[in-house]
Amino acid sequence: MATSNPLTKQFLLAAKYQEIHALKQLQNSCASLTKLGDFVHQLQKERAMSNIFLASNRERFKTQLQEQIPLSSSAQTAFYDSLKQTFINDNADTGHTRLFNLITYSLQTLDALPELRNQIAQQNISAVHATQSFTQLIASLLNIILEAADGASDPKITRLLVAFFNFMQGKEYAGQERACGAQAFAASKFTTEQKQQLAHFVQEQNHSFDFFNEYADAHLLKCFATLTTHQVNNQVDQLRSLLQKLDDENAQPLSQLSEVWYEVTTTRIDIMHKIEQNIADQLIDTAAMQIACAQ
Repeated sequence: MATSNPLTKQFLLAAKYQEIHALKQLQNSCASLTKLGDFVHQLQKERAMSNIFLASNRERFKTQLQEQIPLSSSAQTAFYDSLKQTFINDNADTGHTRLFNLITYSLQTLDALPELRNQIAQQNISAVHATQSFTQLIASLLNIILEAADGASDPKITRLLVAFFNFMQGKEYAGQERACGAQAFAASKFTTEQKQQLAHFVQEQNHSFDFFNEYADAHLLKCFATLTTHQVNNQVDQLRSLLQKLDDENAQPLSQLSEVWYEVTTTRIDIMHKIEQNIADQLIDTAAMQIACAQ
């Protein structure tokens, strides 16, 4: 509607400026989420390796774990740098108290990571408790994405953020399944409770990916097809069946299969990580397009 009132025009321009500013801030936030995803990906690997190391009484994955920790630390540093560039600067947006509090909480929980690694190295912690500790750290990081989605005002970006969160949540359940199975194979035994837990992880993966499919566009669904049609899924299903045949008094030594399980499930999760990166790239591109339209 046309108007000749100067004050009205000023407020229209001010509203558009606020929209552009919010979109630019959201674009920067999406870049930080990419670094967050990379860090989570490395922590998920470290969790599984730690499980094999602990459950096999230091017999397996000692070298791999020692090589993985610097990779996790490097991804953590990149994530921290991105947080500072995005949120701790003169141009940082205000009014995101919940998001800032969640980031603060995540950083506080990550302070426990060096001690956790020390306990693992000394075998002063069980595989179960180590897994729980890593999972809590990762959960606090994923909550940042959920809050970012809740605070987004642009509907296209909100939809992508919801797809991003649900996909990363599904990937996290796949990571928990990898850690759980790695522990079972390394110890050559699997309790009824652990079998139920493994089935739960599979069910929750499917549930999260169903939500992702609801919010993903045609391009992301095509990316997702690279996972669902990959032959590695058949290998994972075969190993899942083998795990279900184990019991808590299994006499057959299957520790060597922990490495096979890790490699196969990691191949599948690495495919997920590439899809996750595609979602993050699309988030940044969509924010750029929305900025151009607003301008």
